Amino acid sequence: MGNNGEILICFKFKTSRNPKHLKLLKKVRVTDVSSFKYLKNQREFGDVTLECCSDQRKLKAHRIVLTTCSAHFVRTFENINSDHTMVLVKKEVSSKDLELLLDYMYTGEIRISQDKLAGFLKTAEYFKVKGFTPPDEGPKQN
Repeated sequence: MGNNGEILICFKFKTSRNPKHLKLLKKVRVTDVSSFKYLKNQREFGDVTLECCSDQRKLKAHRIVLTTCSAHFVRTFENINSDHTMVLVKKEVSSKDLELLLDYMYTGEIRISQDKLAGFLKTAEYFKVKGFTPPDEGPKQN
């Protein structure tokens, strides 16, 4: 636990095995968290806008980051081929929790106070962010 009752949450990214992700990763040369940190500062060039229904706040992001970190976003984007996508986020997800989650996806760590931890974890579980949910079991064989 850090200063002021904050908790440091860290996450190491692993390369995706999904062929679509590998193609995108090669295209943008995303090899580690430092590449995502660079993209975090380039959000005005993001190809996704997340709009929180709770307060209509809009957050820009990059599809490659969202799909590398979240099974929810993989399913959301797998059949969408537009250059820019608007995603509405259900009203139960606060824009503050979503912003923390995006920071976590881009940097691999965040500092969060204990009183905000429950909401953050609930949001991470909703979006099926790697490290917060059990890994998918592959297809079952008969």
